[in-house]
Amino acid sequence: MSKSLFSQLMAILFVLCIVVTPVSAANNQGLYWGVTIGSRFDYHDFGEFTIQNQNETSPREENFYIIIDSLPSIPDDITAMRNLSRLVGASRFYENGTEIEGSSSWDVLPVGNWGLIVNIWEGQWSNQPEENVTQDIINTPYLIGYNFTVFHESGTDTLADIYVRTTGVLHTSYIRIVREYYDGLRRISLVERVTLPFPFDSPLGIAGMVMAGTVVILMVLAVLRRE
Repeated sequence: MSKSLFSQLMAILFVLCIVVTPVSAANNQGLYWGVTIGSRFDYHDFGEFTIQNQNETSPREENFYIIIDSLPSIPDDITAMRNLSRLVGASRFYENGTEIEGSSSWDVLPVGNWGLIVNIWEGQWSNQPEENVTQDIINTPYLIGYNFTVFHESGTDTLADIYVRTTGVLHTSYIRIVREYYDGLRRISLVERVTLPFPFDSPLGIAGMVMAGTVVILMVLAVLRRE
């Protein structure tokens, strides 16, 4: 194989390494953003309120989408969820493109150290011994989150937030409030349009593209050496 051809192949590999989006610097606990500015995520928002003694149900549902606007630095020494709350700048829109003003239940968490996040979740109720709480951690290769149920004398509150492990973006938010005379429910669910195991704009997707390009170049080199 000629030196010029070898140089060209190495140049291609170099370009593959530098054109991908760099992962933002991690904090001192290994947390970093798994999403990129400009990314879009679509959701279905469903709510229902039932007055039991009147047997009356008022359902409500709509679709919306989120656009990531900014990704600030992640503070060091994270010890509570309030340190991470609403760090990412994002805009919310109805299906027709009209922007939705005000706060929302949508959120995204940094990735890279889910063990830390799980420990924070599990410690949320440690300072409230008067509460009777069941804590379930959802932990799969694709999703991670929690499902807590708080028992009161007047009823129960069930709270669940589940995130996509590779990106940290909200997958499901579930709130159900049950009292003697009413039952309220709200569920926000990610509308998944990508069937790949990870999105291209995630750190795993970036690494996958680089690895794929490297494999192709190595295969070409092997063929040329045989010739």
